[in-house]
Amino acid sequence: MLTCRRLACVVAVAVSLLVSGCFFERDEHEGHRDRHDPPGDQAQPAAPTTTKPAEAPKSTAEKLAQEKDELVKSAKADLDRLQKGLSDLQAKAEARGAEVKADFGKLKADVETKMAATKEELGKVEASTAETWAKVKAGVQKALSDVKETYQKAVARVEGKPEAPAKTGAATAETPKPVAQRLSEEKDQLVSSTKADLDKLQKDLTDLQAKCTLPQLR
Repeated sequence: MLTCRRLACVVAVAVSLLVSGCFFERDEHEGHRDRHDPPGDQAQPAAPTTTKPAEAPKSTAEKLAQEKDELVKSAKADLDRLQKGLSDLQAKAEARGAEVKADFGKLKADVETKMAATKEELGKVEASTAETWAKVKAGVQKALSDVKETYQKAVARVEGKPEAPAKTGAATAETPKPVAQRLSEEKDQLVSSTKADLDKLQKDLTDLQAKCTLPQLR
């Protein structure tokens, strides 16, 4: 009987130790795994989301300043291109002959005068206010439009149909005469033609009279 009890106690102690060892081993294994797991496998805290603040709307003064700056830059760029274009046309006009060169010189002076007027209008931009801005802007645009229109006339005159070169012994094309000159020439031609017809008629009458005269009786 005593031996059976001792055997039962030994078995109970062995089972208890076995069970405790299993739990200890599992806990140690889990702790070891936690220490060696890569950081990516662990739950990471969510990154805070940041939203870009919306830009504040521009004030009336800021919008006006921006429009002024854009107008001045655009107009100055146009004037620079036109000035360079005039220089290129000058060389072409000199190669076209004296008449084209003279005509271009007049148009060039007109363009430069209007360019100066445009720059004068641009000088009013800086001092313009919200109340006068529309009028000043329209003045700049009108002046710039006039410059471009005159410049196109200069281009058409220089780059138009080339003049026919003068040839020896051949009739050259005459330039249109003024109305007063043509009228005077037509009058002279009419008077000369009428006088010639009257002289011819007078001569015919004289000849006819001589033929019709009867011979005198002896």
